Amino acid sequence: MDEAHLALSQAANDMARFYNAHRREAPLYEVRDRVWLNGQNITMTQLMKKLDHKWLRPYSVKKVISWSAYKLKLPLSFSRTHLVFSVTLLRPYSTDTIAERIQ
Repeated sequence: MDEAHLALSQAANDMARFYNAHRREAPLYEVRDRVWLNGQNITMTQLMKKLDHKWLRPYSVKKVISWSAYKLKLPLSFSRTHLVFSVTLLRPYSTDTIAERIQ
């Protein structure tokens, strides 16, 4: 019984180590922070999905639901879209240091 318990705990430690090897901490956002929104699950007006923008323009965080879910302030054109998004679909927005470049 002790040997089986030891083997199970060793397997759990191995799985945790391999999982954490490629994992990085999710950024924490606050209200009014600006984030890029991943457009993979949002239906746009383009005829082909591959021609759509991958990251939609920066939107403001309206409410922090949890450390992994955020409610965004979206325009009225997204009226049929749920406003709460996972942190995996968000990317921090930083201002462009090159003034001539259009984002």
